[in-house]
Amino acid sequence: MPIHREGQHLVNSDLQGNLLIGMESESLQDCIAEAKRRHAYGVFGNPEWGFHEQDLDCLADLSDIKSVWFWDVNLRDIEGLYRLTGLRSFGVHSKRPPVDFGRLPTLESIVWHYNARDRGLERLTQLRQLSIWHSKLKTKTLQSVTLPRCLEDLEFVWSNIVSLVGLPEFPKLRRMAIHRCRNLEGIKGLPQIAPHLEHLTVANCGRVKDGAEVVRQMPSLRFASVQGVVLVKP
Repeated sequence: MPIHREGQHLVNSDLQGNLLIGMESESLQDCIAEAKRRHAYGVFGNPEWGFHEQDLDCLADLSDIKSVWFWDVNLRDIEGLYRLTGLRSFGVHSKRPPVDFGRLPTLESIVWHYNARDRGLERLTQLRQLSIWHSKLKTKTLQSVTLPRCLEDLEFVWSNIVSLVGLPEFPKLRRMAIHRCRNLEGIKGLPQIAPHLEHLTVANCGRVKDGAEVVRQMPSLRFASVQGVVLVKP
């Protein structure tokens, strides 16, 4: 559902229908109390919706929440994140200090606005879903990015990668999506990277020409769309 007000408070829900409460700077303590009262699954914040803090200290009083989503924020301090010992879903962008994901070991889902100084992703043994946005890599490959092999769902959006070189084998990966990676020249190597992949989408990646050839090498695929052409139907 879209963000809206219920009484005095902003509310939203995630894709699973879990309740999220909006944090607003002018009534921050009241928002925290509402999240506690309603046993909210998570919280969110955005300047256009009244969140103007430069830190996430408000999370210290919400140690039981499972999801954080703060976007278009300008944060100087994120230490409050590490109070969330059961955090499952993470999304904090765009201006922020580097994140040590290793201090958030219960994470299952991340929307990661790439920061080369972030660390610890490879230590997340429970991570299932990872969406990587705006990754501008010096080598234009993924060799400098270490990801956990337990992923089931992997997405790239607006990356400058030219190939999939550098990705390890993901034995559990079932879904992969690549969007708006205009430098990507092909998806060669995908059958070895994701031998059990079931769903593949490659869109707005104009240089990719080997989609049909690669898809033929992947018998586990149930659906594949490359540059708008459906190569495998459900």
